[in-house]
Amino acid sequence: MQWAVQLSLVLYFSKLFWMKLGRLLVIPLTPLILQKVEVMLAGLLGIMMVFLFTGWAIDAVGQTAQQVVWEVRRQFKDMPGIMDYVQKPEYVAARLRLPRHTGDRM
Repeated sequence: MQWAVQLSLVLYFSKLFWMKLGRLLVIPLTPLILQKVEVMLAGLLGIMMVFLFTGWAIDAVGQTAQQVVWEVRRQFKDMPGIMDYVQKPEYVAARLRLPRHTGDRM
C-alpha cells in the first residue's frame, strides 16, 4: 500500500516538473506517440534493461547462496562434531563469502 502512495506522489510531481519545464523551454514538449517505431523500440529496450539487471542481481544472489551452502557442507564434512555440539562451526568463513562473492558477481 505504501508503494502505491509513493508512486502516485512521484507521478504527480513528475507531471508538475514537466509542466514547469515546458513553460521554461522555448520548444514545446510534444506527447509520446506510440505509433512511432523509435518510441516503441526505446520503450521495449527500457523494459528489457529492467529485466536484464534484475536477472543479473538474482543470479548473483543465487550463486552466493550456493557458495555459502558449499561452505556449510564442507564444515559438516570436515568437522563432524558440529552436530554433537563438540565443535563450533566457522561462522567467519561462511560470512566472509557473502560480500565478496556478491560483489564479484554484480
